Order: sequence, then C-alpha cells, then structure tokens
Amino acid sequence: MRTSILLVGAALALTVIACTTEDSGNGGWRRGAARAITTGANDDVCAPENTPHAEDNPFAPCALKTEHHVVDLTLPQNQKGTGFSTRSLKMQADPAVPAAAAAGLCQGQSGPGFTTCGPNGNDSCCRAATVPPGKAGALVSVATSYDLGVYTVTAARFRQFVDAFGGNLRGAATDGKLPGFKTANADKLPASRAAVDDELGPSCKFRGDPGNYGARTWWSQDVQDTVASLMSDDNDRAADIRNDARKQSLDAKPANCVSYYMASAFCAWDGGRLPSNDEWVYAALGGDELREYPWGSGRTRDRLVTDMVRAQQAGDDGADLTWPEDFPFFDNGMNAYHIAPPGRKPAGMGRWGHLDLAGNVLQWTADIDANGGGTVRGGSWEGHSDANAAAYTNYDLMRTYGSLGFRCAYGAAQPVVPPEPPKPAIQKITVYRGYAASIGDHLQGITPNEGAPTYAAEGVSFQTVGGALDAATQAPLFRCLWTANGHHFLSNDPACEGAGTSDGPVGNVYKAQVEGTLPVYRCLGGGVDHLSTLYPQECVAGGFTVEGSQGFAFPAQ
Repeated sequence: MRTSILLVGAALALTVIACTTEDSGNGGWRRGAARAITTGANDDVCAPENTPHAEDNPFAPCALKTEHHVVDLTLPQNQKGTGFSTRSLKMQADPAVPAAAAAGLCQGQSGPGFTTCGPNGNDSCCRAATVPPGKAGALVSVATSYDLGVYTVTAARFRQFVDAFGGNLRGAATDGKLPGFKTANADKLPASRAAVDDELGPSCKFRGDPGNYGARTWWSQDVQDTVASLMSDDNDRAADIRNDARKQSLDAKPANCVSYYMASAFCAWDGGRLPSNDEWVYAALGGDELREYPWGSGRTRDRLVTDMVRAQQAGDDGADLTWPEDFPFFDNGMNAYHIAPPGRKPAGMGRWGHLDLAGNVLQWTADIDANGGGTVRGGSWEGHSDANAAAYTNYDLMRTYGSLGFRCAYGAAQPVVPPEPPKPAIQKITVYRGYAASIGDHLQGITPNEGAPTYAAEGVSFQTVGGALDAATQAPLFRCLWTANGHHFLSNDPACEGAGTSDGPVGNVYKAQVEGTLPVYRCLGGGVDHLSTLYPQECVAGGFTVEGSQGFAFPAQ
C-alpha cells in the first residue's frame, strides 16, 4: 500500500491523513499513527512555488532571475563560418577532484563535519580547489584565479567558529578578529552563544520548526527530542531518522539558517570570504563551457539533491532526486533527514572539482545590489531552481532559512572594474524592427517601415553606435540575408557566419557593458526566424531559443 497524502491549498501545504505502509524492502519501515501536521510553507514568499519572477517584478523579495549564459558572438572564434554552428560548445570530461590542502583552521580536526565529506564520506570538508581566470559568455568573467570551497560549510565547521569566540561573534567583529569583515556590520551578528543557538535554532525564520517542515542542521536537544517524539515507530527507518537528529549526524550536514552576515563572518575567520556572484557562476558554468548545470546537462539522481516536495506529491516513484533516494517516509517531522552531507552526489561535480553547486542547499554570494539585497544561487532540497541560469535576487541579508547555506572563496577578491562611461556626443543609430507574419521573418535595419506592407512595423529594437569602429572596445553589427531561406538576421561577422550575404552595417556595439547599455541577445524561433533583442524574456515567451550575445547597445529613447 502506498502512502496517501492530501494536498490542501498551495502545493506546499501538506496534511498527513492515512496510515499504514507495508515493508518497502529498504530496511523495513511502517507508518505509525496519522500526524495531522500542516507545513505553513505556503505563506513564505521565497518558497519555490511562491517565488516571483524578476521579469514580472524585478524588485520583489527573492525574485527569480533567469540569466542567459550564451556564447559571445562578437568574438571571431565564435563566428565559425559554417552557418550558425556557434550554439553548441564541446564539453570537456568531468575531471577527478583535484588534490588541494585543507584550510588552516581545519588542520588537526577530524570527525563529523570535518573528515566526512565527499562521495564516500571520508574526505576533508575543508578542501578548496582552484578556479582559473577567464570569461564565460559576454556577462561573466574573472580576472584572477581564486580558490573555492569544494564543499558547502558544514554545521561542525560553523560550530568550531562559534566556539572560538564563545558565541560572541559581534565582539569578534568589533575587535578586528575577523579580517575582511566590515566592523560597521558587527551589530548584525549575535553577541552570545545563547543568541547564536536561538538564531540558528528556534528563531530560524523559515523551515525552523523541526515538528513542522523544519530542517535545522544546528543541533539542539530540542531538535533531537522533537524528532524522537514524532518518529516513535519501532522499525529501522524510524531509528535512522531519530539518529539523523543527533549531533554527530547533523554536524556532518551543511550549516543552514545562516544569515549573509553570519556566513561572511565565518569566511573571514576561515581566511577567506564569500565568493562573488561572478566567481560562483563562473565555477558552475565551467568557464567557457557554459554548462547548463555544473556537470553539463541533464538532471539525474546521482547529480543533485532536490525536489522534495514534488517527490512527496508523486510518492516513492517521484523521489529520484531526493536524499535518501527513496525518500519520503513519514512526510513531516523528520527535520533535516532529507539534507545530504556535502559531496554525496559525485556525478554532479563541476569542471574544477566542486560539488553540490546545484542542489542540497541554496548558497549565499557576496554581492549586494543597489537596494541592499543579496543574490542566492544553486537550488535546494526544497525544489528551488538549480540551473546555472537561475539567480534569486533582492534577498534579505538577515533572512535565515533551512534551505540556505554557503561556501567560501579564498584569495584576493576580483578587481572591481567600473563600467566605462560612453564617450561624449556619441552618435547613435536607431535599429528598427518589422515582422512578416506570412513568412515568419523578423527584419531589422536602420530604415523605418522597411519592407511595408509585407513587414508590419514593430518599433525600435535598440540603438547602436555610429562613426568609425573602435576595434578595442567595439564590434560591428551587420544585417544578413540567409541564403537557405531568404530570411534575415543580424551578425557581428561581415561574412554572415557562412550562412548568408551581408546587406550592410547597422552600426557598432560595445564588447563590454558601458553605462546606459544593455546586452543584445540573438534568438532563433522555429529554426527559421532570427531576432536580436535587449529583452530575452520575449524570446523565451515566444518559444525562441537564445543563441548568443551580440554585444551591448542602448535602449530605444
């Protein structure tokens, strides 16, 4: 007999109603008495099903932003001259985890959370692996190499940090004992061990109640007792869940319920810092490989930990992306049983040896936007989007969450290069756009209403730069006629990528973003219709594929 679950309201509001379940063949487990526990997760604006899309409201808390990491079509090496062959990059084989020394503060430490990471649970949780400098598409680049933690920081490592100062993290920051942490932010840190225990425990703002969809990895007797009271069945599975709530088990899991400031403070104490958004994304993309996920493509059970809620809805047959792999068992009250110790999914390894860049727990990055919000990446056990294109923006820096952890970077931060201001009295060329519905072709050029009445005017696409080409900072843009079907497209290649003939230039675009410009994306719809636009969401909404980036241009005035 399979588990019976009643869905009430939003997908996350689950109420247990039945129940006895026969032996599953996985060590034996049976459902006990029904526990009518409703999660209340549906009132969390950052829960996966509730997160607003940045395309709809870019200033919403936890807005999910979709980034398009695609080839840079301004570069000659991506203009292969064989007819639109630039969209696919040859993936390199995933390397073995490179050897790297543990961080100094881990020397001499052993046991859960220190030497229990990796696929076999016997690796140092403190290892970092080097990421070389380079560029990933048009928008992401790192100028210098840096080291990035192979694993997310464990609860045991975080406990070592807290114990080093008796819980008075605020005092440590005020006294300059956390190099690189801004003393102005010291008041954002707890000032006592009791305050730490509270912030990472009962006061964890979301997923903090171990009896009600909670997932705390910071051990307390309360967590252990609550799970034991709910998992009282006399079978091996219930015993596993009870044991998972003990200190030695939780210490081996990722630290969660940690605010941006707590994560930043730990990394400073550990001799590092939070990785910048570009550093995190660059490592996940595999640099110029532009991977869809850290390992390449495809989501399978050996690559990430995610989708707990969807697994609950589908029953055991839908649990192929969960931890353990045959989860769920008792629906609620299991605390962090479904959060894996770092590194248990070896096939999910990134290009340079990093694990869990997707799945298990979301991760803080260092960036703070103009509105004072953070950026969080990587997906989680709760079902947050785990593709490299997904970023959760406008994140409350004080938000504590059972689905959110972090890893540290080491070495000097990337140099900050301010956007180059446009030159004064710049000449701008307006690029117009029309569409012929009868043949499914977009026509973009510098003549308004061109091709009428076959092509209906759709307004202005963007503005390019006129005058002589500055080859150091600019790339040309041409309109091309596609030989195969007579349709039109824009290209940075005067030879039209070997697919057509040039109708002439439509101005120049910047190779790097300067003040007032936005990236130009080229999209392909139905295999026949190219469109260059500043707004890739219109491509996605129309069923087009984002092919590549064509430089930076000015929005229409």
